[in-house]
Amino acid sequence: MDEETDANGNTIQKLDDGSTKITTPDGRSFLVDKNGNTNINLPTIQKVTIDNIFDLKSHVIMRNGDLTVHSIELLDGGSVKISFTANGELVEFSGKNIKQTITKKNEIILKSLTSK
Repeated sequence: MDEETDANGNTIQKLDDGSTKITTPDGRSFLVDKNGNTNINLPTIQKVTIDNIFDLKSHVIMRNGDLTVHSIELLDGGSVKISFTANGELVEFSGKNIKQTITKKNEIILKSLTSK
C-alpha cells in the first residue's frame, strides 16, 4: 500500500496497482480500480431505487427456478444487473456506465451518467 489518509472518518488507501481502497468507519469497503470500476463490500442491501424514472429505457425481470434477475437499461447506455435467490441471497449486482449513491442505511440509488 502506497499511501493512507483519513477523510471524514474514511480510510483511503492508494494501492500499488493504481487502485484505491476506501473503508468507512462502519466497515464498508469500496475498491476503485485505475479505470474507475468499483467493487463494493456491503453486508446487506436494504433497497435499490432509480433516481429518475425518465432515465429508464427498460427493466426486465426474469425468473428461472429459485433465481430472480433484474436487468435495467438506461437511456444513455448504462446498465445494471441484479440477481438474487428466493431466500434473498444476492448472487450478482453489477453495473456499467452508471452513477450511484449508497446511503448509510445501505440503500443504493442508481443514476444515469448524464443526470445532474
